[in-house]
Amino acid sequence: MLKESHIARYFDGLLSSKDLKKYISTIHRINRLEVNDNVVFDLGDERAIKIEELVKICDDFINDQIGVDDLMAISFFLQGSDHFMWDNSEEEGALIAEVLDDWASPETAFPINKKSVGAVRKCLIEGVYDVPFLEFVARRKR
Repeated sequence: MLKESHIARYFDGLLSSKDLKKYISTIHRINRLEVNDNVVFDLGDERAIKIEELVKICDDFINDQIGVDDLMAISFFLQGSDHFMWDNSEEEGALIAEVLDDWASPETAFPINKKSVGAVRKCLIEGVYDVPFLEFVARRKR
């Protein structure tokens, strides 16, 4: 079962992306705003998501440590958690919310591939989320 604590340990460098993938594989179906019995919300305290943690996800995706389904599952899980937080009224929180939303529902944003995740990584580091640029990069043939 995938647990909040698994993702927290992954962000803290205490759980490898390979082990996180094993837990993610227990999720049989991911639907927006629906959580099945294979997900456990077990963090007792709130934990703020940081830009660096999304950059870590980008790096693992670019280096083939996690795949598209894993990226979508992590994003969906973070959005559904009552313990992972970000402040949408702050610039960094709004950026985190936008990235997670786009990754959880790529059909409404842009395809998830190495080009688009690399572009998201750049946007996260620079603090500017340029959706038209990301759409262009994701759909580029080269």
